[in-house]
Amino acid sequence: MAWDGDGGSGSTGDGGADKTGGAAGPVRGGALSPRLVVLAGRKGKPSLLPFVAVLLVLGLLGMLALLLLNTELNEGAFTIKQQKATATKLTQEAERIQQSLASLDGPGALAAKASELGMVPNGNPAFLAPNGSVLGSPSAAPTSSPAAPTPAGAPAGAQVLPAAPTTTPTPGPTQPQPTPPAPPAGTGR
Repeated sequence: MAWDGDGGSGSTGDGGADKTGGAAGPVRGGALSPRLVVLAGRKGKPSLLPFVAVLLVLGLLGMLALLLLNTELNEGAFTIKQQKATATKLTQEAERIQQSLASLDGPGALAAKASELGMVPNGNPAFLAPNGSVLGSPSAAPTSSPAAPTPAGAPAGAQVLPAAPTTTPTPGPTQPQPTPPAPPAGTGR
């Protein structure tokens, strides 16, 4: 449908005939009314090939995106599984270390380590109160005669080496010493 409402380009001014040879409609107030024009249509059915091609490309892109997404999700799940296994191992090791620390921190282990260092228990201990006063009557611990003092970390009964090496004079070249003459035999008193 074409609109020729201003009476300009499609009319000739003679009140009814236009350049195409068709008749114009009734004129109202000096202006032409709209008219219908038939346009040549397309013959035959439109091709479905471009539509199908677009659908195939979109389907392939969607499948490729799903494949990549699935691959990334599987990789992430594998990484999470590995990290959980590592976390479990580390948790077990931390618990084992805590148990060994608890066994070393107990009073029995402390007493054994103190006796290894040559310390003896005091039967009459004294304590400091939070205000600074001394509770109890302090006295010296009984002494025992340890075999030899051992430095910290040395096993019990280990021989302690002197801090500075002692120097002994080394004799020079040996010369035979003259032996005193033996008293004469037979001269008795």
